[in-house]
Amino acid sequence: MSTTERAELSRAGAAIELSGLAKTYGPTRAVDRVDLTVEAGEFMTSSGPAGLGRPPRST
Repeated sequence: MSTTERAELSRAGAAIELSGLAKTYGPTRAVDRVDLTVEAGEFMTSSGPAGLGRPPRST
């Protein structure tokens, strides 16, 4: 990616922006005030205890 392309993406702003994200399961707070910004042109991934969310195979 050229410097010009990067500058254009930088001006495009955030493609995804989360602010103060929280998640509770009953009385348990699993996520507490998470902020996340993914700029245009960036790649972001996350995984949890079950990997990438694929259900387990039944045998």
